[in-house]
Amino acid sequence: MAKLRFVGFLFLVNFASCLYINTTSNGTETENASEESEANGEEIGGNFQGDMILSPSQIYSLFSMSRNGLIDERYRWPKNSDGIVEVAYKFEVGDFTLSEKETIRKAMDEIESVSCIKFVHSDDALMKIYDGMGCASAVGMQTDRQYVSLNSQYCIKSGKIIHELLHALGFYHMQNAYDRDDYIKINFDNIEKGFESNFARYRNSEVSYFDTGYDYGSVMHYSPYGFSKNGLKTIEPIKEAKDSDKAQQMGQREGMSDGDVKRLNNMYQCSSKINQNE
Repeated sequence: MAKLRFVGFLFLVNFASCLYINTTSNGTETENASEESEANGEEIGGNFQGDMILSPSQIYSLFSMSRNGLIDERYRWPKNSDGIVEVAYKFEVGDFTLSEKETIRKAMDEIESVSCIKFVHSDDALMKIYDGMGCASAVGMQTDRQYVSLNSQYCIKSGKIIHELLHALGFYHMQNAYDRDDYIKINFDNIEKGFESNFARYRNSEVSYFDTGYDYGSVMHYSPYGFSKNGLKTIEPIKEAKDSDKAQQMGQREGMSDGDVKRLNNMYQCSSKINQNE
C-alpha cells in the first residue's frame, strides 16, 4: 500500500508538470531562474527528474525495477525494411527561428551520423518539438501525442538538444542507475528541498546499460552541481571507482560520449557497419 501511495504521488507530480509544460511558451516564466538553472535548462521545467515526461506505467517500472536505456521494446521506435529507425517530428507552428531550427537539425544529424536513427520532418508526426518552459522530453516512443520542449533561451545548444532527443529515443539519466553508488556519492544535504527524489536510484531490470558500463561522460549524466541549494556539489565521484579519472566530464553537454553511441546502437541493434567511435 505504501508503494502504491508513493507511485501515486509521483504520478500526480509528473502529470501536473506535463500539464504545466504544455501550457507555457516562449520562456516567459523563466525570468526568475537562477544562474545555475539558466545554464542548465533541464532543471526549470518542473518535470520528473527535471526534464522527463513519464507515463504512469513508466514511473511504476522505474521504482519497481530499472539502469540507463529502456529494455521494454514497446517504447522503442520501429525499424523500417532497410533497418533504419525513422523518428518523425514536427515543429510547433511559430516556434523557433530558422537559425534555431538549423541548430536542432544539426543535433539530429550528429545522432544520425553514428547510428541507424533518422529524424524525418513530417506534418503528420506525433512528436512535436516546441519552445516550452525548459528542456524536457517524454522517454521513448509514445502511442499518442509526444512532446520535446526546447526553450529557445536555454536549450538551443547541440548537447542539450541531443540530451532531450536521447530521452525521446528511450534513454534515462545515468546518475540514477541501480549501481550508481559504486561510482558516485550523492550529497543529499546539498540538494534543493523538494528535489531529493530526482536522485533516487532506479531498480535493476527495466533499464539497461546495453553491454556498456557506468559512464561519467555520458550526455545523460547530471552536473556535479545539479539541483544544488547552496552552490556545493550534489554529486561526487567515488575515487576508487573504475574510470573515476573521467569524472570531470560529469554533466557535459557537448555531445554524445563513446558510451552513449554504443548504448544507442546496441539498444536499436544497429548494423555493425555503423560508426561507433571505436
